[in-house]
Amino acid sequence: ITVEMHFRGQTERKMARQSADVVQRVENFIRALSNLHERLHHSITLYLLPSSNKFVGHTEYLIPNILLALPLVIRALLLLFVDIEHFSLQIIGKALMATVSSTLTLLMVSPWIETSSAMNALFALIYTIIVAIPLRDLQRNLHYEKRNNIQKHVHLLACLLAVYLHVPIIMSHVSLAYPSTLLWAPLLAFPSYSKKEDHGGRSFWFPIQIMILLATWPPLGLVPRIFPIYTPYVLTVYTPLHILLFLLWLV
Repeated sequence: ITVEMHFRGQTERKMARQSADVVQRVENFIRALSNLHERLHHSITLYLLPSSNKFVGHTEYLIPNILLALPLVIRALLLLFVDIEHFSLQIIGKALMATVSSTLTLLMVSPWIETSSAMNALFALIYTIIVAIPLRDLQRNLHYEKRNNIQKHVHLLACLLAVYLHVPIIMSHVSLAYPSTLLWAPLLAFPSYSKKEDHGGRSFWFPIQIMILLATWPPLGLVPRIFPIYTPYVLTVYTPLHILLFLLWLV
């Protein structure tokens, strides 16, 4: 594109020089943006700016996050194709119902709660009522299903949901994805429930599991110590995963 301007007279020539200077500056500015746009991988704006003259491309910071979430995928595949002998949609449905109903209830009432202390009290009430019901139903199934088989189904659901919820965060909010994945990947992917039930081992790990559940419970360890309020991440990502962890360990 070529832009030409013609001026006549002394005054017009002075305006011409000023206009040419403005046009040249605009041209340099557009070229600078064009070069930066080219360096940022053709319109892909997923990048970090650690300084004014350096940037980190999305491929460089996505790979560590993907590696952190990879154990969740591997554990889910092992549970689905190796560990679970008889797949039961009933067990999956009860655990999923507790997770979805708790999350939806908290999302609906959270706009009406102004203080974090009131929200903590309501959270504790909803958490206790909604989670206790499917936990009791899962415990009743112990008469028909082995305990570790129920745990495998809840474990599978927890790993799949963790991957599903963290993929959008990894793609859009890298500073939140790292600590979240570092927390949930070890808690959900590393423990194995494929061994036979050992009452001695359960009695040893049970107090430790209770302490971890209490330390990571949102009203105690998360709000308002880390997050001042119940953010969308706390309600839609952290809480569902904590509910599944609760069911997984206390069933």
